[in-house]
Amino acid sequence: MLVRLMIITSMAQFAAATKFPNGTDTKMNFFSCGPVNTIDVSSIELFDRNGLSMYPIRLEDLATVKLKSYNNGNVIEKDRVNVEVYAYMDNDGTWMWRNIIPEPFRFLLFNIDGCKMAHNCPLTKGDLELILPLNLYKYAILFKFIDKTLAHQFIIKLYDAGSRQEVSCEIIQFNLV
Repeated sequence: MLVRLMIITSMAQFAAATKFPNGTDTKMNFFSCGPVNTIDVSSIELFDRNGLSMYPIRLEDLATVKLKSYNNGNVIEKDRVNVEVYAYMDNDGTWMWRNIIPEPFRFLLFNIDGCKMAHNCPLTKGDLELILPLNLYKYAILFKFIDKTLAHQFIIKLYDAGSRQEVSCEIIQFNLV
């Protein structure tokens, strides 16, 4: 009986670890995906409408992102953002990140006016401690494609709108409720 209980417990732990890679069941992960980022991100914190720290994430209640970063380049007067949304899914026994937004809707997440959405322009040189208010209402239609039982990954690419050069690329992995 004890052996059976240990086997079941081990299988449950393996299933949870597989479904939520990199500890995303308990914490958010982020790391750079750009070969050379002009803007390096050092911390990301998420808050709800009441100013309370949020994890796991409730997209419907996400109100503010506090972002600490460093701009190694020039002042960025205007920026544009592209976002890709992935879920960690089982594909015939192999777990992998798969883009979950259907092709006809992906345009909604490309060429977003970062200045207008996050009220963060200009991005000055040096240390950046940004408090970014978010209104995700216009993206609510996309929430229905998100399976909240899986881990998720956003790839966020920031571009200088003037030069059209990528200045930052971040991968953020997290759990939704």
